[in-house]
Amino acid sequence: FFLIYMNYRFILSGMLNFIYGKLGIQSRTLTILLDGNITYNSGRDILYEKTWETILQHPFLIRGIAADRILLGTYPHNIILELLYQGGIIIAGIVIFLLIIFIITTFKKVNSEKDIICIIFFFSSIPGLIVSGSFWENYSFWIWIILCLNKISNVLIFNSKRKIRYV
Repeated sequence: FFLIYMNYRFILSGMLNFIYGKLGIQSRTLTILLDGNITYNSGRDILYEKTWETILQHPFLIRGIAADRILLGTYPHNIILELLYQGGIIIAGIVIFLLIIFIITTFKKVNSEKDIICIIFFFSSIPGLIVSGSFWENYSFWIWIILCLNKISNVLIFNSKRKIRYV
Protein backbone atom coordinates (compact mmCIF):
# COMPACT_ATOMS: atom_id res chain seq x y z
CA PHE A 1 0.00 0.00 0.00
CA PHE A 2 2.83 2.40 0.88
CA LEU A 3 4.45 1.81 -2.53
CA ILE A 4 1.20 2.55 -4.32
CA TYR A 5 0.71 5.73 -2.29
CA MET A 6 4.25 6.95 -2.98
CA ASN A 7 3.96 6.25 -6.73
CA TYR A 8 0.34 7.24 -7.39
CA ARG A 9 1.31 9.89 -9.94
CA PHE A 10 3.43 7.42 -11.87
CA ILE A 11 0.61 4.84 -11.77
CA LEU A 12 -2.04 7.38 -12.83
CA SER A 13 0.24 8.69 -15.55
CA GLY A 14 0.66 5.16 -16.91
CA MET A 15 -3.09 4.59 -16.80
CA LEU A 16 -3.73 7.88 -18.61
CA ASN A 17 -1.19 7.06 -21.28
CA PHE A 18 -2.93 3.72 -21.81
CA ILE A 19 -6.38 5.35 -21.97
CA TYR A 20 -5.17 8.13 -24.27
CA GLY A 21 -3.10 5.88 -26.52
CA LYS A 22 -5.10 2.67 -26.78
CA LEU A 23 -8.65 3.91 -26.37
CA GLY A 24 -8.32 7.41 -27.85
CA ILE A 25 -10.08 8.96 -24.85
CA GLN A 26 -8.81 12.18 -23.29
CA SER A 27 -9.76 13.79 -19.99
CA ARG A 28 -8.88 17.40 -19.32
CA THR A 29 -9.80 16.96 -15.65
CA LEU A 30 -7.49 13.97 -15.15
CA THR A 31 -4.64 15.75 -16.92
CA ILE A 32 -5.07 18.84 -14.73
CA LEU A 33 -5.26 16.64 -11.64
CA LEU A 34 -2.02 14.89 -12.55
CA ASP A 35 -0.33 18.23 -13.19
CA GLY A 36 -1.35 19.33 -9.69
CA ASN A 37 -3.55 22.16 -11.00
CA ILE A 38 -7.00 20.92 -9.96
CA THR A 39 -8.00 24.38 -8.69
CA TYR A 40 -7.27 25.95 -12.10
CA ASN A 41 -10.46 27.61 -13.36
CA SER A 42 -9.50 28.93 -16.81
CA GLY A 43 -10.33 32.53 -15.82
CA ARG A 44 -13.94 31.72 -14.93
CA ASP A 45 -13.57 33.61 -11.67
CA ILE A 46 -13.15 36.82 -13.70
CA LEU A 47 -16.34 36.03 -15.64
CA TYR A 48 -18.22 35.24 -12.41
CA GLU A 49 -17.04 38.46 -10.77
CA LYS A 50 -17.84 40.74 -13.72
CA THR A 51 -21.28 39.17 -14.18
CA TRP A 52 -22.10 39.35 -10.47
CA GLU A 53 -21.00 42.99 -10.17
CA THR A 54 -23.18 43.94 -13.14
CA ILE A 55 -26.16 42.04 -11.71
CA LEU A 56 -25.80 43.90 -8.39
CA GLN A 57 -25.86 47.28 -10.18
CA HIS A 58 -29.37 46.62 -11.61
CA PRO A 59 -30.73 43.37 -10.10
CA PHE A 60 -34.25 43.69 -11.55
CA LEU A 61 -33.17 44.61 -15.06
CA ILE A 62 -34.21 42.14 -17.77
CA ARG A 63 -31.32 42.17 -20.21
CA GLY A 64 -32.56 39.40 -22.51
CA ILE A 65 -31.36 36.16 -24.01
CA ALA A 66 -27.61 36.04 -24.66
CA ALA A 67 -27.05 39.56 -23.26
CA ASP A 68 -24.17 38.13 -21.26
CA ARG A 69 -22.31 37.56 -24.53
CA ILE A 70 -22.28 41.33 -25.08
CA LEU A 71 -20.92 41.98 -21.58
CA LEU A 72 -18.37 39.15 -21.48
CA GLY A 73 -17.82 38.10 -25.07
CA THR A 74 -18.93 34.66 -23.89
CA TYR A 75 -21.35 33.18 -21.35
CA PRO A 76 -20.72 33.30 -17.58
CA HIS A 77 -20.14 29.52 -17.23
CA ASN A 78 -22.73 29.27 -14.44
CA ILE A 79 -26.46 28.67 -14.93
CA ILE A 80 -27.50 30.78 -11.94
CA LEU A 81 -25.44 33.80 -13.03
CA GLU A 82 -26.68 33.36 -16.59
CA LEU A 83 -30.32 33.35 -15.45
CA LEU A 84 -29.82 36.33 -13.12
CA TYR A 85 -28.01 38.40 -15.72
CA GLN A 86 -30.40 37.67 -18.56
CA GLY A 87 -33.69 37.74 -16.68
CA GLY A 88 -33.11 39.79 -13.55
CA ILE A 89 -34.05 38.61 -10.07
CA ILE A 90 -37.77 38.15 -10.72
CA ILE A 91 -37.59 36.04 -13.89
CA ALA A 92 -34.51 34.17 -12.64
CA GLY A 93 -36.30 33.49 -9.35
CA ILE A 94 -39.29 32.01 -11.17
CA VAL A 95 -37.09 29.87 -13.43
CA ILE A 96 -34.94 28.68 -10.50
CA PHE A 97 -38.12 27.79 -8.57
CA LEU A 98 -39.32 25.75 -11.57
CA LEU A 99 -35.91 24.07 -11.85
CA ILE A 100 -36.15 23.07 -8.19
CA ILE A 101 -39.59 21.56 -8.87
CA PHE A 102 -38.11 19.72 -11.87
CA ILE A 103 -35.22 18.42 -9.73
CA ILE A 104 -37.71 17.11 -7.14
CA THR A 105 -39.79 15.59 -9.95
CA THR A 106 -36.70 13.91 -11.40
CA PHE A 107 -35.92 11.97 -8.24
CA LYS A 108 -39.46 11.41 -6.94
CA LYS A 109 -40.97 8.00 -7.67
CA VAL A 110 -38.46 6.41 -10.00
CA ASN A 111 -40.62 3.57 -11.37
CA SER A 112 -39.78 3.23 -15.03
CA GLU A 113 -37.04 3.35 -17.62
CA LYS A 114 -38.30 6.81 -18.58
CA ASP A 115 -37.61 7.99 -15.01
CA ILE A 116 -34.07 6.60 -15.17
CA ILE A 117 -33.51 8.35 -18.51
CA CYS A 118 -34.71 11.58 -16.87
CA ILE A 119 -32.11 11.12 -14.11
CA ILE A 120 -29.39 10.46 -16.70
CA PHE A 121 -30.22 13.69 -18.54
CA PHE A 122 -30.28 15.60 -15.24
CA PHE A 123 -26.77 14.42 -14.40
CA SER A 124 -25.52 15.02 -17.93
CA SER A 125 -26.65 18.66 -17.86
CA ILE A 126 -27.15 20.38 -14.49
CA PRO A 127 -23.83 19.63 -12.74
CA GLY A 128 -21.92 20.80 -15.81
CA LEU A 129 -24.00 23.95 -16.15
CA ILE A 130 -22.99 25.00 -12.65
CA VAL A 131 -19.34 25.35 -13.73
CA SER A 132 -19.41 25.59 -17.52
CA GLY A 133 -21.56 25.93 -20.57
CA SER A 134 -24.77 27.75 -21.31
CA PHE A 135 -28.20 26.22 -20.80
CA TRP A 136 -29.30 27.71 -24.13
CA GLU A 137 -26.73 25.53 -25.92
CA ASN A 138 -27.00 22.37 -23.83
CA TYR A 139 -29.18 19.74 -25.54
CA SER A 140 -29.20 17.48 -22.48
CA PHE A 141 -30.68 20.29 -20.40
CA TRP A 142 -33.61 20.78 -22.77
CA ILE A 143 -34.23 17.04 -23.09
CA TRP A 144 -34.28 16.87 -19.26
CA ILE A 145 -36.80 19.77 -19.16
CA ILE A 146 -39.05 17.98 -21.69
CA LEU A 147 -38.84 14.70 -19.74
CA CYS A 148 -39.77 16.54 -16.52
CA LEU A 149 -42.71 18.28 -18.17
CA ASN A 150 -43.85 14.92 -19.50
CA LYS A 151 -43.56 13.33 -16.06
CA ILE A 152 -45.47 16.21 -14.43
CA SER A 153 -48.20 16.18 -17.08
CA ASN A 154 -48.62 12.41 -16.69
CA VAL A 155 -49.06 12.84 -12.93
CA LEU A 156 -51.59 15.66 -13.42
CA ILE A 157 -53.56 13.64 -15.99
CA PHE A 158 -53.51 10.55 -13.76
CA ASN A 159 -54.66 12.55 -10.72
CA SER A 160 -57.45 14.30 -12.66
CA LYS A 161 -58.72 10.95 -14.03
CA ARG A 162 -58.60 9.43 -10.57
CA LYS A 163 -60.63 12.31 -9.13
CA ILE A 164 -63.19 12.08 -11.92
CA ARG A 165 -63.55 8.34 -11.39
CA TYR A 166 -64.42 8.75 -7.69
CA VAL A 167 -66.88 11.61 -8.18
